[in-house]
Amino acid sequence: MRQLLELAITCGRGWQSPQTGYIHYCYTLQDETSHHPIPTYENLLFVLALMRSRTADNITDAKTLLQQLLHFQCLEGESKGNFPVYLHEYPFCKDSLWGAYLLPPLYWIYKSFHHVIGSDLKQALKKSLLLLQTYCLKAVQERKVPYQIQLKIATCAMGLGPLVDQGEIEQKGSLLFHEMLKNRDRAYWNSPALLSELIIAYQMISPSLQEGPEKGFLDHLKGTWNSHLNAYCGPGWKEYQNGTEPQVTLYDYFMGYLSGEYSRRCFKDHPVQLQAALLQPIEEKIPEFVEVLELEGAIHGLPWKMVKQKEIAYSLIAKENTAIAVQEKTYSPLKILWGTSQRLRSFICQSGTSDRIDFNQVGNQIELLFSFSESAQVDHSEKNQEISFFIDEEIGTTITVDKALATTFRLGEEVIVSDGKVAISLSFHIESGYGDFFGHLMKSNRPSQRANAGANRFTVYDWQIFLRTLHRSDDCIVKATVKINNLTV
Repeated sequence: MRQLLELAITCGRGWQSPQTGYIHYCYTLQDETSHHPIPTYENLLFVLALMRSRTADNITDAKTLLQQLLHFQCLEGESKGNFPVYLHEYPFCKDSLWGAYLLPPLYWIYKSFHHVIGSDLKQALKKSLLLLQTYCLKAVQERKVPYQIQLKIATCAMGLGPLVDQGEIEQKGSLLFHEMLKNRDRAYWNSPALLSELIIAYQMISPSLQEGPEKGFLDHLKGTWNSHLNAYCGPGWKEYQNGTEPQVTLYDYFMGYLSGEYSRRCFKDHPVQLQAALLQPIEEKIPEFVEVLELEGAIHGLPWKMVKQKEIAYSLIAKENTAIAVQEKTYSPLKILWGTSQRLRSFICQSGTSDRIDFNQVGNQIELLFSFSESAQVDHSEKNQEISFFIDEEIGTTITVDKALATTFRLGEEVIVSDGKVAISLSFHIESGYGDFFGHLMKSNRPSQRANAGANRFTVYDWQIFLRTLHRSDDCIVKATVKINNLTV
């Protein structure tokens, strides 16, 4: 825990402006190279991290910064109680639900340090927190709020009520929370970013996830985490990529804390490290990897399966367009992970135009069945790429077609991706219907890539293996056979 807090403080100091004293960071950096805006969230996280260090100088700096930030709370109109995303937007609050993200850091600052910040700042913080909590509870009643945001609002109210002797707030939070438990959506258990939000929420009401309100939650975290790779290996429901490796989230820091080891990508400088200040100590730990594990389940009726070995893990999830239209760019019917905590490799199936994807798996051989029911748009340069796979670029990785270097392939030919440690073979056949397809190998970013923005907007981090449609029947099924071979065994 001390290592996490030191990481958060070091990160904050690195992003802190010597001129303003604030952390400057822009969530949507485009052509600019400098981060000018001042976000409320990261600055409150920095306040919390400084206070948790418990050194006199850091607490003094935190008190000054907190006092300044509280002045930017909206005190009138429809947004009364909310905060702007960036300080320069004050008094306008462009995100009506932004306050829900600020509740956890404000809650922990008040709960843990109200006795050391002085009576005036304590009263100002209490008033601000109650105003924000009231605003968020009202927002839940008036509009449709995403599940993970509702959860943070509810659990914060449950924790805050007894802390400030406000039984009504505690009751409202408890009613909302138990109503959510009746209609819980377990899909949120299968995304590192969303798992981060759930962990933040649950820790505000229970010091133990094992004994917490969501039974089985900690077991699911342990089951879908590979402690050798230091990575989430569950179904690819909603995952982003950052450069050549999966995007780091608070989930990675939490699971690293439980397992006693962090991946190298956790130490790449990014403001997400500030969120480590939110994590609270717990006694549960994850044992070292001991055996192969297979898990199965369903998300919104779509079956998934995970096979976790020590050095290789892969997951499968069926696809149906009506079920995943909103998150097509982050949906991976097949995801293979291997490597080490120093460098995590990934081979995924993502994007495409198939209406449905089913899977079969025996050992390390996988079959994906891509079903099409509409006419192919052969003249569209992207939509005729109806089946796509991606492998992150790395020196020493080779891609061959029937054991020869090539940039194109045909149905039935074997494409092999190998880095000397793992070899993945891929071949395509028509299962039913008819058609003519042509395969291509080219540099291209996977749809879930987040690093190709700002100064890196033209950078490519992946190789794409895709099947282009020349013509086919409307009711065509293409089978992709994937074989995984661990070359180090």
